Amino acid sequence: MKILLILLFSLCLFAFEGNKLYQCVPKYRIINGSPHEFTLDEQKKNAFQLVFNKKLSRIKTSDGIIYQVTSSNLKGKTYINKKKINGRSLTYKLKMASKNGLYRSVFVTGYGNLINEYVLCYQLKAKNKEQETKLKK
Repeated sequence: MKILLILLFSLCLFAFEGNKLYQCVPKYRIINGSPHEFTLDEQKKNAFQLVFNKKLSRIKTSDGIIYQVTSSNLKGKTYINKKKINGRSLTYKLKMASKNGLYRSVFVTGYGNLINEYVLCYQLKAKNKEQETKLKK
C-alpha cells in the first residue's frame, strides 16, 4: 500500500512526455537565498527548448547539453550533466519541481551553486517539427 501511495504522489510531479518538444521560460532566480523575478525581456533572453527521449531517461536542451537521469532519494526526477572546464568540475542539474516546472542549477566545485532558477515549460505545437528533429539528433 505504501508503494502505491509513493507512486501516485510521484506521478503527479512528472507531466512531461517522451519525444515532445518543450519551450521553457525561467520565472525567477534564487540569489543569496531570496527569489528574484525575471522581467519579460529577461525571460525571452533566457528561454530554451528541451526534448526527452522515449524512455524519459535523457534530456537534450537547445544549447546542446545532454542530461542523464540519476537515482535520487529526493521527490521528483533529477537529471544531471558533469563537465570539466579549466580544471573545475561543473554539474548541470535539472530537477522536476511541479507538474510543468523544474529547477535548473549549475554547481561549481569550490564555488557552490552559480545559477539556481525555477523554470516553467510548455509543450510546443506540431508546427515546430524541424526544430524537434534538430534537438533529437
